[in-house]
Amino acid sequence: MRVTGLSARFFLACAALVAFACPAAAAEPTDKFDNFRMRQGLPTQLKQVAPDLYFLYDDLSSNSAFLVTDEGVLVIDTRQHPAHGRDLIERIRRITDKPVRWVINTHAHGDHFYGNPAFKAAKGIPLPEVLLAVTIVLVVAGALMILLGWHARWAAAVLFVWLIPVTFLYHDFWAAQPAQVFNQTTHFMKNVAIMGALLHLFGMGPGPLSLRADERAPGTGATA
Repeated sequence: MRVTGLSARFFLACAALVAFACPAAAAEPTDKFDNFRMRQGLPTQLKQVAPDLYFLYDDLSSNSAFLVTDEGVLVIDTRQHPAHGRDLIERIRRITDKPVRWVINTHAHGDHFYGNPAFKAAKGIPLPEVLLAVTIVLVVAGALMILLGWHARWAAAVLFVWLIPVTFLYHDFWAAQPAQVFNQTTHFMKNVAIMGALLHLFGMGPGPLSLRADERAPGTGATA
């Protein structure tokens, strides 16, 4: 498999995030870190670890890294609070005026993605914290309703409507940089395919094992 320049630099960014996670820990006495809440944290530091690659070390919060490319900025982890995310954006702006094109969250832990709303706000989306919470509830609840066949038609309809702005806002391949056209086109068409499946579910109803018998598709079981 051929590794592109961006892919290689991404792996380098990930390596930097791991290698510099505790830059002072080895040189400091271990008792300095025994009582996390009482000790005084080390100052937050932004370090350039390679050409166009930067690592943000935050002793009392969470670490991040970002890579400046020709197409834009790749951010790895957005920190653990929207305010910390805004701080990261400000630090990026001091380095470059290129737009943030990609955000990668390496863990499903809050300290790695709670800063995401700040990056959504930077994209011009209003009330990003509220919309993020609504999105999480919508996707999880909708998926469970479809999986269990409980009001599956309504869940499919809501998710279909939700996917319309998401697809056009985040996967606008017609406005993407040349290096991102293929990637964004793939995601755009993937969402279109999902929307087609949701329309099918809305029209035909769930299968024979659904919790609500009155919603089952014709020929799949008893109906109310």
